[in-house]
Amino acid sequence: MLKNAFVASKSTGLSLALLTVLLWSILPLALVSILSVLDGISITWFRFTVAAILCFFWQVYRGALKEFTQLTRKDWSILTLAGLLLIADYVGFTLALNYISAIAATVFSQVTPFFLCLGGIIVFKERLSLIQVLCFVFLLIGLVFFFNDSFTAVLTNKEMLITGAVIAVLSSLIWVFYALLQKSLLKKLSSSNILLYIYGLAIVILGPFSDIEALSKLDSYDWLLLFFCALNTVIAYGAFAESMKHIDTTQVSMLISTIPLFTITLSYLAFITWPLHFTFDEINLVGWLGIFMVVASVIIFNQAGKDE
Repeated sequence: MLKNAFVASKSTGLSLALLTVLLWSILPLALVSILSVLDGISITWFRFTVAAILCFFWQVYRGALKEFTQLTRKDWSILTLAGLLLIADYVGFTLALNYISAIAATVFSQVTPFFLCLGGIIVFKERLSLIQVLCFVFLLIGLVFFFNDSFTAVLTNKEMLITGAVIAVLSSLIWVFYALLQKSLLKKLSSSNILLYIYGLAIVILGPFSDIEALSKLDSYDWLLLFFCALNTVIAYGAFAESMKHIDTTQVSMLISTIPLFTITLSYLAFITWPLHFTFDEINLVGWLGIFMVVASVIIFNQAGKDE
């Protein structure tokens, strides 16, 4: 009975993490498009505003707001710090897309799963088996193979390297600190309430720096993209926060590392569907070998976690 419950919990966590991966894979493509008509801070403010409204009414309906009454001053400090970090990550990643493409951003953001895994081991004392360690090694090699052309393209463009890469990497590191703080709060607050507070904090902080008037100049297509980005915020981070309850940080980090594969695939589908709006770079044989190594590493890593 307990074993079945454990397996069910693991399956739930993996499903939620995969949903997060899919939504985060699509997001850069939408952001790149909307950035042509709206600045990054205004986009982030709008995303958090919509997310805050939806999350607030959902929590009122569930009667879950009373959770906030049990927080200590220390808890409030941790929650506020987590909020500031997530806001910085959102703004930073969006700004990075002003300088590098969606695919290039995924190249540099690959420091995220490794930072997250390291944080899980250090902070939460999570352990990896020898097989899982080897999976990380093969994952890293696979990503290098997969991005062999991308790394060359990125490193030969000084503007992308100096500005976009630095912002993207710093945003990834900031996000990891947020994720670790968020997990430490889950004993007292639900993931929805954690995000609700962060959304509200973002509205207050980013509001004075947002160009609200620019929203009136958007056409229907721009509004569609903007609302997609906002809903992506609610669903993706909600799924991510819940997944952290069911599976280890190290497992979540492995799944997050597959985001570039999904982004590339979705970029290709977008290219063949709307060739006038999207471009796609061909993947060579070494790149496809990298895809196989990454996918195999993720499958074996998660299976090893279930067998423990």
